[in-house]
Amino acid sequence: MRCSKAEKLISLYLDGEISVEEKGLFEAHVRECIVCAGKLDEIGKVRAAFGQAMRYRAPLGFSARVLDTVQGNAQVRPSFAFLFTRFAAAVAVLIIIGLGVLTGRFLGSGRQTAKTEETAAFLSLDIFNATPHDSPGGAYLAMTEGKYAK
Repeated sequence: MRCSKAEKLISLYLDGEISVEEKGLFEAHVRECIVCAGKLDEIGKVRAAFGQAMRYRAPLGFSARVLDTVQGNAQVRPSFAFLFTRFAAAVAVLIIIGLGVLTGRFLGSGRQTAKTEETAAFLSLDIFNATPHDSPGGAYLAMTEGKYAK
């Protein structure tokens, strides 16, 4: 018997629900396999601990309340009004965003060209001083100048 098969039979073995043939094969495997014997022992100890746990009586009517709650939750479906309000809220948000984009384009269309020219002037390299040739930056530019010259 393989360990994977033996692991599946541990609970059945402990419950006494295993066939006579499988019981013999299982016990023979557990005698030879230390890993499966350890798992059998561990699960047996856990089951014994749960068997010795104190038992408490449920309050009167507890089972009926649980069953009513479970059956009530199974029948609850979202109402049409709830779904409609969720859908309407999402549509309203999308409309507001769309109007904001259109309004922004309309109001900013006249200033766009001036803003583009201003940005280009700001990013111009003419505002920087030339790099001295004896500095590390100047040496780097001298080495790479021929490579990127047009």
